[in-house]
Amino acid sequence: MIRRELMRAIYNKRMALVIVIMFILSYFSAYGSLLSSHFFIDREADDLTPENLKYLLEVGGNTYHIWLDSFHYTQIVFVLAAIYPYAASFVDEKRGHFHYFSIIRMGHFKYRFNKLFANGVAGGLALIIPNVLFFLVMSAFFENKILYPFEIQPDGLLDNLFALTPLLYILFVLAIHFALGFSIAIFTMGITSFFSKIVYVYAISFALYLTFDIFISNFYGLEKYALTKIYYVISNIELHGSDVVMINLLLILLGTVAFYLNNKWELKNGS
Repeated sequence: MIRRELMRAIYNKRMALVIVIMFILSYFSAYGSLLSSHFFIDREADDLTPENLKYLLEVGGNTYHIWLDSFHYTQIVFVLAAIYPYAASFVDEKRGHFHYFSIIRMGHFKYRFNKLFANGVAGGLALIIPNVLFFLVMSAFFENKILYPFEIQPDGLLDNLFALTPLLYILFVLAIHFALGFSIAIFTMGITSFFSKIVYVYAISFALYLTFDIFISNFYGLEKYALTKIYYVISNIELHGSDVVMINLLLILLGTVAFYLNNKWELKNGS
């Protein structure tokens, strides 16, 4: 049953749309800060020596540099990207009363657990699949060369890893993003399970995210806990691994507790 739920969560039109949009935003992020100058550099300029030209092309055409510059726009919409593919499915099934069929087959607990877990996986994959595709496509057209040193480097958690093994650093960032997408999706499904309109799933979740990030960013020393800062881990200098674990566990706990309370409420009052 859980496998079927996972397939529904991953293979749907909403997931495909998120992947396409996040990929496009990644490209425009990199294009605005790096690729545009690489593409339109005047190679015949009188004051541009062959050595300088080689250097500029090497810096602007390095896959790892391009990847580092691909998050400027995606950091604005990553929360919506994590919840859009599947977080509203529970509310949608309740509205159509389709959830009764699943509950009859597997019971309340198993149905809700499968729903929550599949939603978490969908949220995590929605953040990392576009980034993986973007890196692979850029790798096919640009140089995958480790530069000594890299002209563009991360400043955040495990930043030293990038200079030595950039691929391992990329996997580390992907793991952070998957965990964050997983946690946000579970939190969203839990908090919005009490509502009956799909639009509330997105509106309330995004409002809570903005409120939290704006609020916590106004306190010195706590800015590192903002979700945007955790997503943009490559520049979060103050962030520690324990901070990432704490925020993710807190989101999962709050979402799970809310989903449990909603289950209790429905068993008592009906749905």
